[in-house]
Amino acid sequence: MGTFELVPTKEEHAIQIPSGQERLGSAVLLHNALWFTRVRWIVVIVFVLLGFMGLFLRDMFERNGIVSPLLWSCVLAGILILANVPLSISTRHSGEDSPHRAVELNLWIQITVDLLVVSGLVYKVGSTSTFISFTYLFHIALACIFFQRRFSLLVTLLAIGFYLTAVTLELTGVLPASEMLIGDQIVNVKDPSMSLIFAGSAVFVWLVVWYFVSTLSAAVRKRDEQLGTANERLMKADEEKTQQMLDNVLEPVDLMQLELIYIFRKVQ
Repeated sequence: MGTFELVPTKEEHAIQIPSGQERLGSAVLLHNALWFTRVRWIVVIVFVLLGFMGLFLRDMFERNGIVSPLLWSCVLAGILILANVPLSISTRHSGEDSPHRAVELNLWIQITVDLLVVSGLVYKVGSTSTFISFTYLFHIALACIFFQRRFSLLVTLLAIGFYLTAVTLELTGVLPASEMLIGDQIVNVKDPSMSLIFAGSAVFVWLVVWYFVSTLSAAVRKRDEQLGTANERLMKADEEKTQQMLDNVLEPVDLMQLELIYIFRKVQ
């Protein structure tokens, strides 16, 4: 009876990231792109409902020190609709055999559009007077789950760039100050240094969240690849073991058949 031992190679001890993780396949990217287009329609519905609330409940908003979100919510909903219609069509017409670069470009366009809309939302609600800037974390966390680490870092840096650009334009007077809170509800942001501290703390939190989530996601991907490799080696070893057992069983049978044929011919 033969014995089989699974001896790990030196390369496997190093726990290297496989080539598939360095560049996700088109099928995986296409699935992610389709998921983003579906979620974007939900966001459109939320903006539309917020606009209706601003239209019919304007007095209630103002009594509570909040500017009606009617105008900007409808504008952001319109932008998302205009962007998501062609993106949804192009994504649905793509297949798993589509060029990798085309699918990747589609996904990056979607992410860029989303971050621009989020930047508009953050600016209108209050970039440094509220905590709305943490909505960027949704895309940062999703990027860590859907992409390998270097690409999720690019998404994080892109979000930081959009956010700091909006804050800078607002502080320098290029964009008029805008926030939803009125009067005493507004956090004191007259001092630019306080606004910079607020923005800097938000960016710091984003980077910390990116580091932890991307690290955990990378560890899970490595572990999945190790389990997949071990499973393939186990299946191969089992096939070799089965083949050897069949060979050991069939060999005596073949000899017996030859002896019977010889005896039969001798009798004739």
